[in-house]
Amino acid sequence: MEPKIHYPVTAEEAVDLFLEAKKAREADDSVRAGIVESPYRPARPPAAGAFLFSCERMNRIEEVSNTDLLAVVDGGVRYAEFKRAVRDAGLYFPHVPKTDVTIAEMIMDGMIFPTEGGFGGLRESILSVELVTPDSETVRLGSRAIKDVGGYEIIGFLLGQGGRCGMITSVTLRLLAAPSCRAYIAGRGGGRALKTLAHNLRKEFRPASIEIFEGGTADIVLGAWEETLPSGGSKLSHLFDGQGDSLLVGELQGPESAVEDQLHRFVDSNESEHAAFILASEELLDVSRGCPQAAAAKRGGAVVQVCYDGTSGPEIPAGSFLCRSLYPERLEIHVPVERISCKPIDTIRSDPGIARFISSVIGTGRREQISIIEYREDKVERTRITAANLLDIVETSGAGDREREEQIEQARAFEELNSRVLRAFDPEGIMLP
Repeated sequence: MEPKIHYPVTAEEAVDLFLEAKKAREADDSVRAGIVESPYRPARPPAAGAFLFSCERMNRIEEVSNTDLLAVVDGGVRYAEFKRAVRDAGLYFPHVPKTDVTIAEMIMDGMIFPTEGGFGGLRESILSVELVTPDSETVRLGSRAIKDVGGYEIIGFLLGQGGRCGMITSVTLRLLAAPSCRAYIAGRGGGRALKTLAHNLRKEFRPASIEIFEGGTADIVLGAWEETLPSGGSKLSHLFDGQGDSLLVGELQGPESAVEDQLHRFVDSNESEHAAFILASEELLDVSRGCPQAAAAKRGGAVVQVCYDGTSGPEIPAGSFLCRSLYPERLEIHVPVERISCKPIDTIRSDPGIARFISSVIGTGRREQISIIEYREDKVERTRITAANLLDIVETSGAGDREREEQIEQARAFEELNSRVLRAFDPEGIMLP
């Protein structure tokens, strides 16, 4: 029997539900609780007696302020609805998720965006969070004031923790004045030519995001554009004239006419290497954002997703789907996995190549986000690779002794700190991932 899902409408109702879960756990220590919208699934399906909470009905946009340049929204507000309200107010939120998730999901996932180079990470856009903890307390972190940053950085800790810290009931997000003019570009060519163009554009315009899709991923993006935007056929057909296996998409703050002039000058130069470019649309960029994941989904099974700062590093496994963000430099890799076991970490451990790859990424000391995404018919399930999992990976990766010892030390230190903070939120250990 499937566990019942509870739909609180207010933080007070969420507090009462967590109290009920605590009482049930006192009588039966196997009782667990979880947040339905958490992007990470537990190692085992929740038992019928589990308490599952959804923020779906916490869907109010309480305020969008032109004066204070902020929005106060419930955790269950979906991004598309939030975006419409912000745009209607003449304001701008710079980050766009790959799918229409809730605001709480963005935080629980700790999403990484290609727009971070121009506007900072998601953390810089979060002014405050209201959270109901597993210990039945309502905690308010941060405030409406951008400069009010005293105390411990707990909001940053919440990013990427899934639902383990509790239910996010309200979020205050920092907004920006809408840019007076924006231009969207798409280009096809060799990787070197596209990077040269990106460098030239950055000299003249403020880029919001610039991404390069490589190899099979570029073909998937072009196919998605043709399928989704048939009316843009004449423009899109021009991209097929370009020679090269990479595709660039970007958003710039500047007038289209000035951007178009820059593109013409580049095409006429010796650096273009027969690349082709068009002025695109925001809709075109929206379609491309989820394509690395869509490319991997077409292969079926599962992928190991790795995001880390920097575009150089370990040797990338063959057959991977790649997306490079150039501003800031970040590489998102989707490595197909032939089979998935009941314990996803065992799948990685059984493939020494992937284990060595992840181990070497950890060794770069850069910011990483590693997870396994499974595609089951029309359902997508994601499992976060925790620091404890990383210990297993580096111990079986075959790296050199000194290198492996450093990686294990890093993973252990992170795991210890992570566990201590999580226990403060959830002292009884009731929460599922």
